[in-house]
Amino acid sequence: MIRLAIRNVGKDFGGVPAVRDFSLDIAAGEFVSLLGPSGCGKTTMLRMIAGFIAPSRGTIELNGKVLSSPSASLPPEKRGMSMIFQSYAIWPHMTVAENVGFGLKLRHLAANEITRRIEEVLAVVRLSNLSTRYPAELSGGQQQRVALARAVVIQPEILLLDEPLSNLDANLREEMRFEIRRLHDEFKMTTVYVTHDQSEAMVTSDQIVVMNQGAVEQIDSPYALYNKPRTRFVASFIGRTNLLPATRAGEKIDFHGFTLPADQFDGLDDLGSELRFSLRPQSIHITRSQPGSSAKGEFWVPGKVLKRSYFGDRWDYAINPGGDLSVQVSTEPAQRCEIGETVWMAINPRDMVAISA
Repeated sequence: MIRLAIRNVGKDFGGVPAVRDFSLDIAAGEFVSLLGPSGCGKTTMLRMIAGFIAPSRGTIELNGKVLSSPSASLPPEKRGMSMIFQSYAIWPHMTVAENVGFGLKLRHLAANEITRRIEEVLAVVRLSNLSTRYPAELSGGQQQRVALARAVVIQPEILLLDEPLSNLDANLREEMRFEIRRLHDEFKMTTVYVTHDQSEAMVTSDQIVVMNQGAVEQIDSPYALYNKPRTRFVASFIGRTNLLPATRAGEKIDFHGFTLPADQFDGLDDLGSELRFSLRPQSIHITRSQPGSSAKGEFWVPGKVLKRSYFGDRWDYAINPGGDLSVQVSTEPAQRCEIGETVWMAINPRDMVAISA
């Protein structure tokens, strides 16, 4: 069942398009992230869903009812949505319980119902023992939980989150990614989440909308985005990758440093002769001695180690297989190679995704 339907939505500011032809269907209970760099239009799109901005083109519908169009827009307070901002916006003069229950009081619920819902949601976000504290007495992660509890306690049709973890340190951000997903699974709430952090989107989302310069580049599951990117932008934005230039020449694919048989690749016919291939660094295996044979589907390519970096959990190498080409390879920490050493890279065409140049 489609809960939120966005149809060909665009938004211009001063004649300059901030969002271009955005279309998306979000099912009931689905967690969808809008992912992209600063200025790509993701927050503008979220604010149009919330009703803070009217679209210049297209419509936004909730359960079949039009909420926004260029001619009319339902006010935010009548949309049945909750929004969490970067700043959390919790009131410093109210306790945790008072902050969480504020929206329920505005809806004039009975006192015992308000108390029941507050206790229920505080238990879910693990703040029951802090209900009488004030925001200044809480950590950043606890304040974030208060904001989440206040948003979900009113049981909104849609939960909107605008980069809610950007003010937290790296370790706390990582913890809160899993917490947000846990709360989503607990409440089964339809959620739209804006972030520029691809790790946040990968951990939390059922579907990710990758945006670039106001337009949608690709909509897919985290797994499909990582393993089957459709554009050069998506391949480079979602994780680390090698974008290898190549030319199709008869029965060979020339990578300007090594060649592979063209018949090992699928779906090249519609992409022309000039190509780029996405190949993840961790998909390449290396050996220091020349192999006698390779596993089925793999091709061994010799190269010289140009650079190396040690990260504790891995080595990153830059390897030159010929010409001006540099291939990034990640290995386990025990696999140490020296700069200037010749190694052999095992490259499997099944791990390579062709993208039109």
